[in-house]
Amino acid sequence: MKYFVPILFLFTFALPVLAQADPPAVAPPPPPPPESSIRRVVGKAKVYFFTPPDRTFVTVSTFLLRDAAALYLRRDAISLSMGFWVMGKKATEPKILDLALTTYTFNVRSLKYHDNHKLTIRVDGKQVISSDTVEEFSDFDEGVAFEGFELKGIKYEDFLKIIKGKLIMFQLGETEMFLSQDAIQALNDLNNTIER
Repeated sequence: MKYFVPILFLFTFALPVLAQADPPAVAPPPPPPPESSIRRVVGKAKVYFFTPPDRTFVTVSTFLLRDAAALYLRRDAISLSMGFWVMGKKATEPKILDLALTTYTFNVRSLKYHDNHKLTIRVDGKQVISSDTVEEFSDFDEGVAFEGFELKGIKYEDFLKIIKGKLIMFQLGETEMFLSQDAIQALNDLNNTIER
């Protein structure tokens, strides 16, 4: 059970983002979950169904800071994955969602966010979320730092505030990022998977 959470984090959040681009000088990530387990795709969001027991998992991945091409250019980037689990065979409205951030920092001598990985989310200037994330993994190799952070239990109501906002700012540590239209659309795709 001790290793279940990091493995679950890897398969549910980190792999979809890592599958978009492999950073230079790093071994390729393990393959994503089999495509046959995908029940439905809505834009960038994917709906998976697992048995037993009957559970549905919905996830989406995008970039907050730059994009996958930045990794090839050895420029810092931060990816975002959000998702939720619900019981049953369809994606129903969740009570809470989980968020994961993966940071790629180049030309450094230490982990950039290890000592400060507080996440603040502001929507149209108003703070919606401010919480310390949990460091799930970190690695440092040849001047490249990889760090993964997770925030569990985001209320669905707060998620709706985020996707309905006009100006959405994420701050991880000292790094501020405004969501691009592509990232906002990806989060809306996640919401659009919900069968009402």
